[in-house]
Amino acid sequence: FKSIFERQLEGLTPDEEEIYKLKTGIFDGNEKTISGLYFNADQEYVGLFGETESNAEIKNVSVVNSYFKGTNYVGGVVGYNMAGYVINCTNGSENKDPTEINQGNLNAYYTGGIVGKNSGTTIQVPNTDTSTEEIFIEMTYYSYVSGCKNFAEISSCIISDTGAYSGSGGIVGDLSYGYVTYCINYGYITTSSSGDMAAFLGGIVASQTATVIPLRVEYL
Repeated sequence: FKSIFERQLEGLTPDEEEIYKLKTGIFDGNEKTISGLYFNADQEYVGLFGETESNAEIKNVSVVNSYFKGTNYVGGVVGYNMAGYVINCTNGSENKDPTEINQGNLNAYYTGGIVGKNSGTTIQVPNTDTSTEEIFIEMTYYSYVSGCKNFAEISSCIISDTGAYSGSGGIVGDLSYGYVTYCINYGYITTSSSGDMAAFLGGIVASQTATVIPLRVEYL
């Protein structure tokens, strides 16, 4: 797998899919800090990692002095967390560098300090229960975000009549499957829309249909 900063160093275009998608496996930052990242393009799934899939794990990494701007699902660590795990990660620094921003631009959906969208997936797996005749059964994998902090400014905006929604969350923009536990947000959060479009705002999560166990929300 390759992250967004590796992709930029190699001069790859945003259209080359799979480049910064962590499908599975573990990325352990070993408590290190990554700084100086910049991304500004009409691209969805934007973050240190654009997208994760089932059983992927990202942990122990901080992203500081960086700027991310995209169209849909922008996060400081992961743009779209599809049944992965994000643990003990930080976006932004305590000194509140004004350049540290996660921003969704026109027609944006959700923007989060750590994850833009936290979701899950259902797959067909072989049925090991011999008492039933089903050959395959459905198994759902849930995303998990825990022990994360955000200090960066989070914003989203939608100004065209697309019928979509806009939302900014201190930790997660949209939580449709999974859990957010023991996370802290210190960042400033804004969202806006025009016409009949809805906009959501949350200190931890902007839009929620799953489980959240926040630790603390503070605005500096």
